[in-house]
Amino acid sequence: MTEEEKKEYEEFLEWKKEHKKDLPDAEEQPIEELLSETSVPTEQDSVQKPDKVTYVLAWAWVHRKVVLLTLVILSIILMIVIGSVKNAKKAREEYEANNSPAALARKAREDSIARVNDSLERVEKLRIDSILHERRVKDVKHSIKIKSAYLSHPNSAGGVDAYFYYKNCSDKTIKYLVWEGMPINAVGDPVTCEIRDYSIFHGRDTGPVKPNSSGGGVWECAWYNWTAKKLEIIGVRIEYTDGSVFEIKEDEIPLIK
Repeated sequence: MTEEEKKEYEEFLEWKKEHKKDLPDAEEQPIEELLSETSVPTEQDSVQKPDKVTYVLAWAWVHRKVVLLTLVILSIILMIVIGSVKNAKKAREEYEANNSPAALARKAREDSIARVNDSLERVEKLRIDSILHERRVKDVKHSIKIKSAYLSHPNSAGGVDAYFYYKNCSDKTIKYLVWEGMPINAVGDPVTCEIRDYSIFHGRDTGPVKPNSSGGGVWECAWYNWTAKKLEIIGVRIEYTDGSVFEIKEDEIPLIK
């Protein structure tokens, strides 16, 4: 009830009181009760409660979402199952194909062919290695021939001279020849120069030494050691006038002696 209505109601009650005798009897109702009955609705009262239709619509929406999610999950599971079945089938087919009698026979034939090929490759490699070795031996033998290689007796200071002479067995002119050697004592062990503190000595011979001609010379006091008795050649490097180089390793030295 508004203030204006309340005021009008109070004026009505005053008028009723003054004219009470003229009006029929009626139970008077306090203004507070009337105000309570006719009170203004609150904000909470003005909020409408959801009706049955609203609940039904909300449940239908949730139900649809649950159904869709369930369908998605089932689809994923179905795809996984189908993929697993396909993979299992493929693996089984591959196993059967690889282990069938025909497949086993084919594999055995292929393995046999592979072993034969490996054997042929090894044989061919041995043949090529043999040819190369024979060619190398021939080249070494047709390079030079060591005519002599020895040491002099020690002088008063223990110095020994190295003598090295060779023949050019190739068809090319030798420009430089470098021999590599070390002194050996009476029991076959290498010794060291007691002054220069080395064991291996490099003697360089300068040409030109034409084919079938001889070269070499004497290298004085190559070592200082009273026990040096023998000169052992362990390598030769030949440089020809055409610019080519030929090296003879230690294990090939016996071929040129």
